[in-house]
Amino acid sequence: MWYTKTDQRLRDWYEFRQTIGGLSLEQACLETSKLWGTAPFVNYYLDPAAPETWPDPWMLLDENYYCDISIALGMFYTLALSEHTANLDLKILFDPKKKEQINIVVVNSKYVLNYYPSEIVNTSTHQLQFQVRYSYNTSDLQIASY
Repeated sequence: MWYTKTDQRLRDWYEFRQTIGGLSLEQACLETSKLWGTAPFVNYYLDPAAPETWPDPWMLLDENYYCDISIALGMFYTLALSEHTANLDLKILFDPKKKEQINIVVVNSKYVLNYYPSEIVNTSTHQLQFQVRYSYNTSDLQIASY
């Protein structure tokens, strides 16, 4: 999907969202994580403190640059624009032990995407404790306008 022209990438993404709409939420999260885990990676693209500068879903796929934040944003957009109704949060965390930033998507306070590539973490079996630097929900990212 990532190495096609923009119009094909957008069609593929639309079809993917249609496909995950028929899956359980857990399976939809896993498939979304797998898809975005294959996105080509760049070191820096989006400013974590300036979501007002972040691209909308279609521009994200058009520009085709994916840092760790934009991969999390792509996961967020994918689930938000699928048939699933879920509470979504994109969180930018700091791990003081490793001195690194972690960008995750939390779904219904249960599933965490983008913590491990192409996997999901279930918060009922794994405790993730980090400092929250920024947290954005569907309202903050104006999902209703898409």
